[in-house]
Amino acid sequence: MALVWQPQEAAYLQLCQLLSEYQKPGANQALVLQQLDQAKHVADFNNYLSLIFSKGDNLPMEVRQSAGLLLKNNLKEQYAGLSEDFRNYIKGDLLHVLSHPERVLRHTAGSITTTVVGTLGLTGWPELVVWLGASLQGASDPAALDGALDSLAKIVEDHPHEVKHLKGRYIVVLRT
Repeated sequence: MALVWQPQEAAYLQLCQLLSEYQKPGANQALVLQQLDQAKHVADFNNYLSLIFSKGDNLPMEVRQSAGLLLKNNLKEQYAGLSEDFRNYIKGDLLHVLSHPERVLRHTAGSITTTVVGTLGLTGWPELVVWLGASLQGASDPAALDGALDSLAKIVEDHPHEVKHLKGRYIVVLRT
């Protein structure tokens, strides 16, 4: 049975503080970046970034977006080495943010999504393919439609071979 990741409040607050500090005019950004770079080596650092990005409703939008962009950059290098539980946690958060009311968060989630697809391929993330199909069909939620179109455009641009590879496998999901 998979363990459910539980964040520690102190670590969450510390990371929120670092991301907030980085946004302040006159902040020692080099020091903040050094501290963030050191934190990258903590096994669940990316989960904290994902948590801040996806569920930090009480945080400034700039902090949430910074967490998302840092997550995207980290996943380029680290996704393959993450535990399956951590991967699933992050993928679940991303699916949630792809339909967020704030466009900047949806589009940042789309950028992170294409990074994950670059490692897994679309066949390695069937939940995303199903979500994209459902969101493209259900035009009743404009945020989800925008998130799906943005993600799909980024995936097609960054990984056109993935879409060609899917032809015939999931096309029914996208057409239905």
